[in-house]
Formats: sequence, structure tokens, C-alpha cells
Amino acid sequence: MKASGRPAAGGKNKVNRSAAPGSRAKRGRGVRTSAASGRRTGTTRAGSAGKTGGKRVGKPSSDQGILTQWREQNGLSMILASLVVIIILVVVGVNAVSLGRRLVENKKRLETLREEIRMEDERADDIDEYRRYTRTDAYIEEVAREKLGLIYEGETVFKEENK
Repeated sequence: MKASGRPAAGGKNKVNRSAAPGSRAKRGRGVRTSAASGRRTGTTRAGSAGKTGGKRVGKPSSDQGILTQWREQNGLSMILASLVVIIILVVVGVNAVSLGRRLVENKKRLETLREEIRMEDERADDIDEYRRYTRTDAYIEEVAREKLGLIYEGETVFKEENK
């Protein structure tokens, strides 16, 4: 397009295609001019004030329909994603409560087992002490006197009579 607003040579409508091919950013949004009159025939870019003072005239462009459709789909996707996150949080919460209960039960069981271990250690100590005692001369003499009835030479034994 020439600087005067008239069509370029050839008399065809021209569109400003300064964007790269395939780019949606600027494609089809330039100002079009009529070959015969050199007047603007299309709409201007959004935000710039054309003949209508910046107001949109007529039916919405296809970009607005796509944008509305995208917003509806995006809203639905956000709702579904939020729902999935909420479900996951509920499942994790229920499992956390269950694990908390098991933790309390396991702590109680651990304390009970520790008490049993302490008692068994005491019992093992008592058994070791008794085993050491059974290897002494005092134990051997005691068993010989009480169970076998043996006495030392020259020793006198007195027995009680039952009345």
C-alpha cells in the first residue's frame, strides 16, 4: 500500500502481512483498502479507533467465537482438574488418618514389647546368677545335706519328732 492510502500498483486489495507465515498474531487484521476508491473497507485492529470510535460493529469476529469456546472448555477443564485434586486430597487424608491410628497402635505395642524384653532380661540375669551358684561348693553341700542326707564325719544330726 502506498503512503497516501491508495492501493498499490495492480489495483488489488492488499493486507499487511508483516508477521511470519502461519502466525495468527497479525494475519488478517490489517487495514484493507478498496482498489476503486482507496477507502478503508475492513475493520481496524482491536484497540485502535476507526470510523466507529473504537466500538465493535456487527457480528463478532471468528476469533471472539473461538476465544469464547476456549474459555468454556478451559473452565470445564479447570473444574475437572480441581475435582481430581480434591478427590486425591480426600484419599490422602483418609489414608493419613488410618496411618495415624496404626502409628498409635504400633507405639503401644512397642512399649509392651519393650517391657516384655526388660522382664525377660531380668529373668535371664536371674538364671545366670542361679547357674553360677550351682557351680559353687555351698550349693553342692546344700544339695548333699538336704536331698542325699549326707553329713560330715564327726557331725551329729538331730531330727525333730512329729507329735
